[in-house]
Amino acid sequence: MKNDATVIGLISFAHGMSHFYQLLLAPLFPFIKDELGVSYAALGFLVALFYTLSGLLQPLAGFVVDRYGARSVLLAGVSFFVVSTLVMGFSTNYATLALGAALGGIGNSVFHPADFAILNARVSSARLGYAFSVHGMVGYVGYAVAPMFGVAIGAAFGWQAALLTGAALGVALLTLLLFNSKHLEIEAQRKKKASIKTEASVLFAAPVVLCFVYFTVFAAGLAGLQSFGVSAMVEQYRVAATAASSGATSGSDPSP
Repeated sequence: MKNDATVIGLISFAHGMSHFYQLLLAPLFPFIKDELGVSYAALGFLVALFYTLSGLLQPLAGFVVDRYGARSVLLAGVSFFVVSTLVMGFSTNYATLALGAALGGIGNSVFHPADFAILNARVSSARLGYAFSVHGMVGYVGYAVAPMFGVAIGAAFGWQAALLTGAALGVALLTLLLFNSKHLEIEAQRKKKASIKTEASVLFAAPVVLCFVYFTVFAAGLAGLQSFGVSAMVEQYRVAATAASSGATSGSDPSP
């Protein structure tokens, strides 16, 4: 297809921003802890809330993408991230942070189902391998950028300013996707609606469950290191948050 590069670029950039948002809040924990007077355990719950909702809702997002199309689902996911980051950026208490984390988890659940549906439908088969590789690579770029971006702004202007600036980037992404939405349009799968029992049997098949368990253990370890790497260096080794964030950036890619 003539528009392969455009589609790959748009979807990969969106995926990179989803990873950016996953790791925007946690490196700011040292600032938030001092200002709001909450414990690291309470802040860790925000991470758990985000990823629990994201994981539980991802299969549902896949069914929605199959039946109603991926473009609107992807745009909704980006919108949820923008609202989530705005809510946290304007928050003055823990409850509002939790609400923002929950909204972010909902938004994060749509990206893989929507991204892969669009790439499979809009990119020529000869370039699919390249498309998936770029998609994954840009995701890790998002992980790498988020800690230094957030902590640098947080140290200079406050953690709320860092989150609000992140929300502005989301608005820019949403605008870009809306102006190029024709490249994201795919037809929903017109198939007979399967029963809940049939769809559940796919999710609970042994290979799917084993893959899910493996990914859960892997993701839990990675999320723990990413979320509390900066805080641990600040608390245990008295490293400046700005310097500690560079460690999170250099270690964002878990591949050997």
